[in-house]
Amino acid sequence: YNKKCTARSCKPLLTYTIDKDKCVGCGACKKNCPVDAISGEKKQIHEINQDLCIKCGKCFTVCKFDSVIID
Repeated sequence: YNKKCTARSCKPLLTYTIDKDKCVGCGACKKNCPVDAISGEKKQIHEINQDLCIKCGKCFTVCKFDSVIID
């Protein structure tokens, strides 16, 4: 009812974002995104394009710095 899924089981209601304070620009999320929804240069903060994101969760699982957040 509030357009959020606290159990993180409803993919359409999830939003993946990158914490700008934790992102080191390693590029792991960008390399593993199947739809190229992540932009950013090496050693720069990356960003997820919400219009392209298919909410697969690959970026979340490959990030070693816990900078990808699920809302």
